[in-house]
Amino acid sequence: MKIDHELKLPPEEKDEFGYTPSQNKIIEKQMVKDTSKSKGAWKAFVKANQEAEKKAKPRQENVIELTELTMSMAIVKRDRNI
Repeated sequence: MKIDHELKLPPEEKDEFGYTPSQNKIIEKQMVKDTSKSKGAWKAFVKANQEAEKKAKPRQENVIELTELTMSMAIVKRDRNI
């Protein structure tokens, strides 16, 4: 006795680009896959970025001090002219 059952499923709906949801999953999986094989690249990038920020902060503080000094000089100059 042979049993032949055929499962009739509706066809998968396609998106605006002509891909089915299962094809989109495969595409997305491939796109986010890390193929660089670079161990520690992100960690090195974060460390370099943090070091750059540390170097930039003193410079920013100096700019603020210079601006305050310039404003103080302008006030003194204004007071002398009165």
